[in-house]
Amino acid sequence: MENHYVDQSCQEWGVSFHWKNAVIAESMTTEKGTVFEMIHRPKWGMACYMNGEIQSCELDEKVYHQAFVDPLMAHSKNPRRVMIIGGGEGAMAREVLKWPHVECVVMYEWDREVVECFKASYRQWANGAWEDPRLEIHYDDIFKVVVPGNYPVIPYDVILIDLFEPDGHPEIWSLFSRLASNWLSERGVIGMYAGIRDPFTDIHPAEEWLSDHRIQKYQEEGMGINYILSNRNVYSYKVFIPSFFGEAMFLCLVPSDVEPNWKSLNPQSSHVHSDTWKAYHTWNHYREGAAGVFHEV
Repeated sequence: MENHYVDQSCQEWGVSFHWKNAVIAESMTTEKGTVFEMIHRPKWGMACYMNGEIQSCELDEKVYHQAFVDPLMAHSKNPRRVMIIGGGEGAMAREVLKWPHVECVVMYEWDREVVECFKASYRQWANGAWEDPRLEIHYDDIFKVVVPGNYPVIPYDVILIDLFEPDGHPEIWSLFSRLASNWLSERGVIGMYAGIRDPFTDIHPAEEWLSDHRIQKYQEEGMGINYILSNRNVYSYKVFIPSFFGEAMFLCLVPSDVEPNWKSLNPQSSHVHSDTWKAYHTWNHYREGAAGVFHEV
């Protein structure tokens, strides 16, 4: 038991947070080398930290997961097959499974010990998702699964990538493009967590992905960038997450001729609706769009 915890989530900005009256409820280093901690703090409740950085907090995790999942599900017409990459707390699966028409959710999580810990002791995140027969979990390294020549027999209607921040991990962009090219159905929707918005550089995830050198790289690797962008809109959007000390950014590709179907979503099960979505993909600065594909309101 301890009553002091140092949060390293914003160390790149030269900031660290010292939480008083914090209790370390769980601490271990997994076989994969992840320093996994569950910290309880007054008012905030339980929070998951990995390698000293916040991953999910009981107080506001629903804001994050609903903002990530619901806009993508709403832009997919009757989504039946959904792929989740990451999401070891079970909350991503929880939000997906509440949508009607969902028949199968395939989840790829690298670290089995993290999932087992949430299953055993922190079930409030999944809220029953672990027991849902529609959920199928694979403990694999997704970067070894999504490789040229290895494609699913039946593509997915929605793909959600909830991994680390792309900054410092350029392989995430390649993963995003490979999935969009070969794992997504013709009318499918794909989205990813794109990091915390940097107030100093204000880099836009849509601009990052659509930059010329990346498009050229994907073309050289044989990935159909024209197919990826064909009849799709590229959206960046953001939502403020108090426990992240900033705005979580997301990048998604959605069919250009589909209006989001919010009526399929029980308004009591999510804070997201048409006005929320408009606010989330409205940016308070001007950026010129890329080839007419990148949209800002």
